[in-house]
Amino acid sequence: MLFDERAQAQVEAEKQMTKKAKNSKQKSKDPQVDFGNTEVAFAWMSSFELKKSIFMFRTMGINWLNNLLQPLASKALSFGLPIKPLVKNSVFELFCGGETLEECKPLFDRFNTFGVQAMVDYSAEGGSSSKHTKEVYEQKLKALNFAMSDPNVSASVVKITGLISNEILKKVSAKKALSSEEQADWDELYERLKNFGKLATKKQIRLLIDAEESWIQPAIDQIAWDLMLEFNQSYPCFYTTIQMYLKNKEEQLQDFVDRAKNNKVYLGVKLVRGAYMEKERNRAEELGYESPVQPNKKATDEAYDRAVDIIFDHVDHVAACIGTHNQGSTELAMARIQQLNIKKSRRDIFFSQLLGMSDNLTYNLSSGGFSVAKLVPFGPVQRVIPYLIRRAKENSSVQGQIGRELNLLIQEKKRRKEA
Repeated sequence: MLFDERAQAQVEAEKQMTKKAKNSKQKSKDPQVDFGNTEVAFAWMSSFELKKSIFMFRTMGINWLNNLLQPLASKALSFGLPIKPLVKNSVFELFCGGETLEECKPLFDRFNTFGVQAMVDYSAEGGSSSKHTKEVYEQKLKALNFAMSDPNVSASVVKITGLISNEILKKVSAKKALSSEEQADWDELYERLKNFGKLATKKQIRLLIDAEESWIQPAIDQIAWDLMLEFNQSYPCFYTTIQMYLKNKEEQLQDFVDRAKNNKVYLGVKLVRGAYMEKERNRAEELGYESPVQPNKKATDEAYDRAVDIIFDHVDHVAACIGTHNQGSTELAMARIQQLNIKKSRRDIFFSQLLGMSDNLTYNLSSGGFSVAKLVPFGPVQRVIPYLIRRAKENSSVQGQIGRELNLLIQEKKRRKEA
């Protein structure tokens, strides 16, 4: 009971925060969208799934237990202990679609019932050897071919760090010369990405390039821009990702916009608040340079919303994925869509949330006629453990996140009993 009361308090605090205007533009008051409508938000869940999700979010809210179980699960799987069924039927099931795309297919079909598209992401992690990068490339290729054959899948995520070593990305970012072997790997990376682009253009699938840590991001920005120049002439094939928890990202976004206009290509951008905050701050402190991270959450929220405005100020040249679990930022983007009289279902302006998070945004947006997609990670259980740990940590660390998710799930459970 105590945890439920704390969850309610967190949700009430967040409601107060979202009421404050983050800029001069009015938030959306679309009568068709009520983010508190849990009947719409969780219609896709059975009562059993609803209860299971409540249990999982309650568990994630117990910090000491969460901190204990995460490393234990990772070690147990690495030692070959038989805990895979436990992991697969708990946190894996909450945040991942399956181990294979075929396992994900029923989930994609359920999404389609509610007007939600899927974005697929092979989220297995495990090194940067040539064997590993070849495996990731083949899985990404398979995911792209799957997207081309399944009308319920509209996009595929490309994680550059799975296709080349971080050391090469770090050297390119620092403008250091590559060895002949490293240059060969760099050239191979471009060939593989161009193969993705050639395939994606056949069915106008979107390819969203993930953002990474600041010390390797310049190389990824270079890759993304080169691919947009080549493949974004007739439609936005490649999207770059901008993490607004980092400083000076509004200037970078504006620079991308200007370059896209000058080169007569579409700028594809996925806008997120971002990850790696703790890692970025720790590295800056260890190496003695100024942290690139925004000073606090308020500054990140304000930067995100200013970036939303930049996108919609240039919407004729920009295709955007508004990747957020924040209701205030979602309402701001909705308001701009209405203000500019943009078709809600426009394919190249869409909202996105991660599987297992913010269903109240995803399904109520879709019910209101907006274009929306769920990002669905997949991959072998033992290989996606790092991803699952990040998701669990994210839900634990973001103020009000677990409380909000849990409170909405509990509301829907009560509503079903009363109905």
